[in-house]
Amino acid sequence: MPTGPMTTPLRTLPIRGCSAAATSTVSASAKIHRRRRQQRRRERDRTRRAGKGERDVVTHGKLKRSRIVANATGVTIPSNKRTSSGMFLRPGQDEIVQRIERRIAAWTYLPEENGERIQILRYKKGEKFDVHNDYFSFAVNLRQGNRIATVLMYLSDVEKGGETFFPKVGPLQKKDDSWSFCASAVLAVKPKKGDALLFFNLKPNGGIDEFSRHGSCPVIEGVKWTATRWIHVIPYNNNITLGSNNHYVYGS
Repeated sequence: MPTGPMTTPLRTLPIRGCSAAATSTVSASAKIHRRRRQQRRRERDRTRRAGKGERDVVTHGKLKRSRIVANATGVTIPSNKRTSSGMFLRPGQDEIVQRIERRIAAWTYLPEENGERIQILRYKKGEKFDVHNDYFSFAVNLRQGNRIATVLMYLSDVEKGGETFFPKVGPLQKKDDSWSFCASAVLAVKPKKGDALLFFNLKPNGGIDEFSRHGSCPVIEGVKWTATRWIHVIPYNNNITLGSNNHYVYGS
């Protein structure tokens, strides 16, 4: 199993609005946490508008078909396992992005410089992301350290479907008809505008954590918008993949 260096000192960044009271634990065993109102309305609307065509983003506002990494080759490819569209923001590109990055660092206790560029994703009706892992399995992708944590921010509500689900974790919830079938038998979280999820892809010893495997249920009604930041165990050089829409998530 791949491991990564865990010697980077963590630091506390006291940021206004990051009280512990805003956070709840979704699953202690899987280290999944939810923060209510992680993004302010202006931040949420700004990042979502970027995906709709603002010019000051890496891809000039053009969403591209999301890709996955083929397990056999390590090459990024389009796949029916992942049918969303996405784009990246530049690191610290404006005051709002800087504020979001600082708040994520304060919540995770991981330095800002360890984070990848924030990726905006759009899921239309029927679009999904099958079960996958955010940690790396190929040595070429471990050169900048493995991904220790994922922060998934919800930029919109979804009328039905689009839940984030964790198949390795039991349901732990009572489900009613408002949940999609995809989310009915596993631990799942409904998208709620302004909220965010934090989960850890690695164990404290640097080994991979299978509980972190997750997916996005198909959207049944509405459109789902998210923003994701992956955080590494060591500082991450975003210039290496600048302009790419491949975020190195594995398809199986």
